[in-house]
Amino acid sequence: MQSCLSYQVEKLSAEDSWALFKQRAFAHGGVLESETFVSLGRNMVERCGGLPQAVKTLGGLLHSKKSEEEWLLIQNS
Repeated sequence: MQSCLSYQVEKLSAEDSWALFKQRAFAHGGVLESETFVSLGRNMVERCGGLPQAVKTLGGLLHSKKSEEEWLLIQNS
């Protein structure tokens, strides 16, 4: 039987979480960094609890969503 290695992942600060999210969600070809999308994004990033993979995945998912309605659907899910 093989043993599994486990790694302790450190949580990101609120600032680092937001920076990582912005790199993914607002990158070239993504939605514009408007006040509405920033507000929605910050709310969702906070719910990720500083977990890097969660922030990265969320940003990647929202990158392809171009409307406020799509962002709201994800926020409310």
